[in-house]
Amino acid sequence: MAALPMPAAAVVVNATPSPIAYSIIVPLFDCRDAGTRALESALDQAFARDRYEVIAVVDATARSQWPNELLARCDRVVAVAADFAAVESEIALFDAGARRACGDYVYFIEGHTVLAPRALAAIDAALA
Repeated sequence: MAALPMPAAAVVVNATPSPIAYSIIVPLFDCRDAGTRALESALDQAFARDRYEVIAVVDATARSQWPNELLARCDRVVAVAADFAAVESEIALFDAGARRACGDYVYFIEGHTVLAPRALAAIDAALA
């Protein structure tokens, strides 16, 4: 699976800068390798960890299926009671994570997206 240099979407949420520059929202539809790789790629950025946060959005009924050590590395884990099989639920999942975001910029990535290790560094440099 090829790594993407940038997430698919970004939204500016804070008009005044905060210590957290970026929030990465990752809805996790299942516990297979793709979701795990997406979350790990967000958590393992070659970027100052105190300048970004990772918010995992998980199915409330399947939260226990996710490895606790992986979820423990997230800044927030949002458990949502939603039909994760329905495509129209994806927007609601992103919204649930975005409502808890603290970053100046919010990036939404899907469970099959794998960020390049320096994606945030490249984005930060481009915005500077």
